[in-house]
Amino acid sequence: MGFWTVQIGGSNHDLYYMLEWKDLAERERIWNGFMTDPDWLRARAETEKNGPLITHLENLIMGPTNYSPMK
Repeated sequence: MGFWTVQIGGSNHDLYYMLEWKDLAERERIWNGFMTDPDWLRARAETEKNGPLITHLENLIMGPTNYSPMK
C-alpha cells in the first residue's frame, strides 16, 4: 500500500511499509513465496555481504477500526 520514512522526530533511518492482503491465507502464500524466491535470496545475500541492513524488524497484522474510512 505504501512506504514511509520519518520526516520529523525519531530516526529518519526508519522505513515503514504496509502491505495489503485479501486474507491471511493470501498473505501466507505470497509472503512465503517471496521469502523463498531464489532471486530475492541472491539479492539479499549480495546486499548483506558486509553485514545485515536491518537492525530491527517488527511484523504486525492490523485491522481498521469501526470508524476508519478504510474498511
